[in-house]
Amino acid sequence: MRNLQKYVFYIKLTMEEKQFLNEVLEELKQYQISSKNRKDIKQQLLEHIQESHEHGQDSINELGDQQHLSRIF
Repeated sequence: MRNLQKYVFYIKLTMEEKQFLNEVLEELKQYQISSKNRKDIKQQLLEHIQESHEHGQDSINELGDQQHLSRIF
């Protein structure tokens, strides 16, 4: 069995994306979502934002409202 590693990647976020991400994570914290789960959700959101950048799409509009998104998770 191979040892699988998580790959960490870095993307440049706009101020709006940074604020959006912080607000979602803060909402999740208020819903008492564990720090591990918040970390996993953050990774998913960053992957989505990166894909949006690659396709020239607006990541924030695609994700929708922070509060609604937080409740989905």
